[in-house]
Amino acid sequence: MYVLIVEDDALMGEGIQAGLTALGIQAEWVMNAGGAETAMATASFDAVILDLGLPDEDGMHLLNRWRERGNNLPVLILTARDAVPDRVSGLQAGADDYMSKPFDLTELAARLHSLSRRAAGRATQTIQHGSLQFDPFTLQVLLNNKPLNLSRREITVLETLLQQPGR
Repeated sequence: MYVLIVEDDALMGEGIQAGLTALGIQAEWVMNAGGAETAMATASFDAVILDLGLPDEDGMHLLNRWRERGNNLPVLILTARDAVPDRVSGLQAGADDYMSKPFDLTELAARLHSLSRRAAGRATQTIQHGSLQFDPFTLQVLLNNKPLNLSRREITVLETLLQQPGR
């Protein structure tokens, strides 16, 4: 999974990126809406973690623009704005999920996997292709019900291929 993190706080952005990487999720981090627009134009992401309090534009406006353009990429809002009206507005603006800070990193990763699974039209976490099974949350790969020991790069390539069947 390849995730774009849009977060203006350096400590928070670096921490999320490092934490997700440790959990097997590749992540690119940008600090503002302009950087997010550039990243979205130059790379293909599986999901976006979006802060609302960005220095150059409110994250809600950025999300609205993406949705108006027809961008259906899963977006998880991660923000300090935790009031119910804020959460409702975020979800109504097109966010697929909403978490408030502070947060648990493993919960964030689980929600990202859930968003990715739903975007791919799967009901379960495990991706199966013939006798191959892959769990993107645990990074476990089974072939004929026997575990395979793959490198991180091999797992990333496998996950990318399995998430795009027929391509």
